[in-house]
Amino acid sequence: MMNKKPIGTDFKAIFLAWEKLRMLYVALVGIAVLVLTFLVEPDLFKDYKFLIGVAEGAVIANIAFFAGPIVESYLTWLGNCPRWYRKAAMIGGIVFTILLAMLVIGAFGFSAALNPS
Repeated sequence: MMNKKPIGTDFKAIFLAWEKLRMLYVALVGIAVLVLTFLVEPDLFKDYKFLIGVAEGAVIANIAFFAGPIVESYLTWLGNCPRWYRKAAMIGGIVFTILLAMLVIGAFGFSAALNPS
């Protein structure tokens, strides 16, 4: 008799592991956004459009975060999820998100420099 786990057991464990990583992701990206903003143009924190953009970016980043556990679940279901996948996806996601934040903050800073109040 085969000892099979109920369907979804692996998926639950995968998503719970990723939820623990979400705190690290949010902390690192949040710190990066704060530091980058202070380096580029500290007055951006007074601009409500920038603050709305940061809030929108945070929501989008958290939705995009789901790509990690979704892909890992799919690879696990196929029986082909490498052990290194989670770490690589997490590092890649953090780097990608911070690069996007750099572009957006840079654009806001450039715009602020062109249009001083």
